[in-house]
Amino acid sequence: MSARLHLNIPLDGEMTTAKGDVRLQNNSLFIKPLDTTLQNLSGNFSFVNGDLNSQTLSATWFNQPLNLNFSTREGEKAFLVDVGMNANWQPSRTGLLPKAVSEALSGSVPWMARSPSNCRTMAMPAIRSISTAI
Repeated sequence: MSARLHLNIPLDGEMTTAKGDVRLQNNSLFIKPLDTTLQNLSGNFSFVNGDLNSQTLSATWFNQPLNLNFSTREGEKAFLVDVGMNANWQPSRTGLLPKAVSEALSGSVPWMARSPSNCRTMAMPAIRSISTAI
């Protein structure tokens, strides 16, 4: 991970501003409420104080490639979080299914999910929708 930080500390009593960019390269991210870890997380996001905005990030989740993006905004009492995910998984390669089931499966399942844009949380937001075409 690498980051660039610009810190503006006014001497006239105005609010301090922290802004910058973060570059992730093959990092891991543990998501405590889901008790799961994203592996190989790569991509960029920028921030201004508590407001974060990502470009499309890539990761591996359940042994499958995943694209995701996120944004946060500071609210009065909590952060407003928006998370989007999409993937095209091969269920037989997730490592979650019994061997006999994995061997009998073929094909892929494209899916996407989005959290509520008004989700107020300090943790992983609830998923608003998941869609797939089977």
